[in-house]
Amino acid sequence: MGGCIWEWVDHSVYDESAEYKWTYGGDHNEPIHDGNFCVDGLFYPNREPSSGALEMKAVYRPIRAKYLKNGKIRLWNTRAFADSSDIGIKWEILVNGKSAACAEESIVLAPGEKKDFQIQNSELSKNGKDIFINIIYNDKQSGFEIAREQLTVSLAVPMGISIGKPAKVKDENGRIKVIFNNGFAVFDSCKGLVNYTVNGKNLLLEQPIDGLFGFVPHIFRGTIDNDRNLMIFWKILGLDSAKAKLKCCKSKEFAGGNLIHTSYNFVSRGIFVLAKAVVDYYFDENGNAKITASLHKICPLTSELPRFGVHCEMISDLKNISYYGMGPGESYSDFKEHTTVGIFGTTVKNMAHKYIKPQDSGNRTEVRFSHIYDDGKTTGITFNAYEKYFNFNANPYTLNELINAKHIEDLPDKNVSFVSVDGFVRGAASGSCGPAPSAEHKISFGYSKPLSFTFEISPE
Repeated sequence: MGGCIWEWVDHSVYDESAEYKWTYGGDHNEPIHDGNFCVDGLFYPNREPSSGALEMKAVYRPIRAKYLKNGKIRLWNTRAFADSSDIGIKWEILVNGKSAACAEESIVLAPGEKKDFQIQNSELSKNGKDIFINIIYNDKQSGFEIAREQLTVSLAVPMGISIGKPAKVKDENGRIKVIFNNGFAVFDSCKGLVNYTVNGKNLLLEQPIDGLFGFVPHIFRGTIDNDRNLMIFWKILGLDSAKAKLKCCKSKEFAGGNLIHTSYNFVSRGIFVLAKAVVDYYFDENGNAKITASLHKICPLTSELPRFGVHCEMISDLKNISYYGMGPGESYSDFKEHTTVGIFGTTVKNMAHKYIKPQDSGNRTEVRFSHIYDDGKTTGITFNAYEKYFNFNANPYTLNELINAKHIEDLPDKNVSFVSVDGFVRGAASGSCGPAPSAEHKISFGYSKPLSFTFEISPE
């Protein structure tokens, strides 16, 4: 496999005793080089598979399945000369991310044959739930998994949690204090959300490494290799160095209570405003909050954005993650064939891929909820989707550090859980030496079409 994919493995020089263990073009003072252009293989130099290899594995699966209706599934043997007698077929029903039923099927398909089979199970007829069928293909001789795919039976609209009565809001000497049953939140008029204390513990880093407080909007990412050509334009525009600068933080009456309104300007080169962002918080009496982030166009050249979302520097105690979305690995809207919707566990340290040249990685798409918590499971916070799914990521380093990193060693653990929640993320495509993302995988952003999404947080 992979004989027709350029290329099979990363080309990189290894030196155990060097500052940078894996190196690429320019690291050895060579006058002519192409940077990390050839560090683009399906496998890392040590032959560990990258996400690209897992995607290839899924795409090359010899049998494909299609859900028809009422539990009927059609299988197709894509092989032209061999039957499927060497392949075992299993199915599993997932209801809201949890396994509800599973079984094996004794089916042999002739070369090119299509054949239907029926699953009789009451779980498939439940209303208002996410219902999926995973089809798993195994090699009968070795038992190894060849591939798996997921069929959608029904989807539920994510409605978040039930926000209760509004929390109390007080203005105190240039600060806004939100008081709820088990704690409080504090907003500084010059900084934004500076404290979110629940059960006596502040969940936010008191001194953020990037110097930005609370849920801060962002529009840039650690560029991936496929952003290579567009990166030239982004740098001219100053998108890579644009910072979100807080312009306003105030309390406003809303729905019988108060919401905290914060607004930001994305400023490039210190003077040029590219876009305006608004992040509104509405807290209830239990410390839950509904957060709405929106982005409004100012500069006409900001149509090709990498992302829009918010990030927050949280305490490093929150190191474990359980999420309901595409997994178990990273994915984008146009790069997810190797993933399925389910409930998966990981950690802040292990969420991202360790690419030789650091770049945006570890993104999880179609997330319904993500729970980040400490080792004792006594402190944590859950991010819940509201009306539409979000993208989620968490790292032990900041976005600014990722943008500036050139090697893995440039990203040491910074004793932070840097959490990102994105409503909009540009697809991966193959723009390094191929096409850019198709229209449905780009972010559609205009003067009459601002970006907006809502999610909810629930602390413990």
